[in-house]
Amino acid sequence: MMRYRNYMSQINEIGSFEGRLCGNLAAALAKLCCRNGERGEKGSSVPSLDLGDFQNAQDALNDIGVMEEVARNSNYRVLAFSMDADAMPDFLAQKTETDDKRISILIEAFIGLACGYGDALLPDVRGWFHPPVQYVQSMKWFARTGYAERKESEFRWTEKIAPAMQANYYWKQENQNLSEIGDKDLQKEAHHTPIPKRSKNFQYQGNAW
Repeated sequence: MMRYRNYMSQINEIGSFEGRLCGNLAAALAKLCCRNGERGEKGSSVPSLDLGDFQNAQDALNDIGVMEEVARNSNYRVLAFSMDADAMPDFLAQKTETDDKRISILIEAFIGLACGYGDALLPDVRGWFHPPVQYVQSMKWFARTGYAERKESEFRWTEKIAPAMQANYYWKQENQNLSEIGDKDLQKEAHHTPIPKRSKNFQYQGNAW
């Protein structure tokens, strides 16, 4: 217990819990946006893709200061990481204030990709779950900032995550999980969604551009 308290005290000294949450989410998003096998190294470029959730993720990373535009033409722009993904947690822990409005945008972008794309999805269910290994650290910070509850190696979302889940059409306005009550595409159509989300079976191929 003493070791844990000392660890958390050191974390506090280099930034807010919300800032560290943002840093961990940014690092995870950076790796999700990369080409196959890349890890989000400083200077590596990512063409801005018009794929809804990927576009939102890149915009969020650019807005929070860990990506920058390096080229643009009439069809697309190219973004590059301004630091290594592994450096983002410390950087944003010190640069992000608790009331920073960009926090909710980054969380929404993270939920959109982590819960919707790839082989190992982050669960959007209301009950307890074991997250995929690549999202364990992010879930620990969600729990420390009130967006989730933790019970040993299991986690459960709280109502605080509801706006991000609703924005990505994983939960209804009543905070019911759509995957548990019916077809999400039909629910989105009923809510007059302007931009349809990709299927959870869609896998981004990094060599597509």
